[in-house]
Amino acid sequence: MKPIKFNNTTPISKKDVLNDLKKIGITEGVNIMVHSSLSKIGWVIGGAYTVVEALVELIGEKGTLVMPAATPYCLHPTQWGDDNIPKKWSTKIAKNLPLFNIKNTPTTMGAIPETFRNWNGSLRSNHPISSVSARGAMAKDIVEEHNLVLSESINTPYEKIYNNDFKILLLGVGFNRCTMLHFGESLSNNPRLTKSKYQIIEDNRKKWVEIADMANDNSTYFPQIGKEFLELKRVRVGKIGSAESMLFSTKELVDFSIQYFNQKI
Repeated sequence: MKPIKFNNTTPISKKDVLNDLKKIGITEGVNIMVHSSLSKIGWVIGGAYTVVEALVELIGEKGTLVMPAATPYCLHPTQWGDDNIPKKWSTKIAKNLPLFNIKNTPTTMGAIPETFRNWNGSLRSNHPISSVSARGAMAKDIVEEHNLVLSESINTPYEKIYNNDFKILLLGVGFNRCTMLHFGESLSNNPRLTKSKYQIIEDNRKKWVEIADMANDNSTYFPQIGKEFLELKRVRVGKIGSAESMLFSTKELVDFSIQYFNQKI
């Protein structure tokens, strides 16, 4: 395994992270959803723990912090899109795949979201593949309802994040990682849909079900939406460590994306 090359010339402390978060515009009491890449920040002393601690400390108890806690490997293995898994394994994997467990199933969204999922006071929405973690003043309300059908649309945490105009921080990642664009597309005239196949409990038995859901963008539209949204000069841009980062309004992005999707699809 090749060692990771970092851009920083010095390790990054919690104080450094706090200072950078403040510079980009994050303040005490803010409601915010964070998408992140730990490696893009650089060599952080304490790793993901330090980043989460800095966010929690800065936002405080009056604000709300949300991160994705998605579990795509709870999907049927034929929907994983993982070329490293032989197709002939699918039957055995599907037969033995554990059910989603709201407390114990880890997210594969990265070290920072997984650390936050386990943080004292964090709550999680109950969805087999599209859950979020939340902590703070609005956390209970955010995670309370998560509809199985169209899991990134209305009657989900994403609707509440939009209605309360959370800030979004893209920390070292691009708009291709911004889940709220799925929410925006779901409100457009012709959203791209798919069927997600996963297990639920029905009549005290495990059952595979296929549920209507938002389709993956696979960088088809999301990066271009982000590029054009940036041109509106409504995004605060800065660095957290070495991570190019962006901070902006959920409502402004979603409303812009609805117009975009209505014109393009």
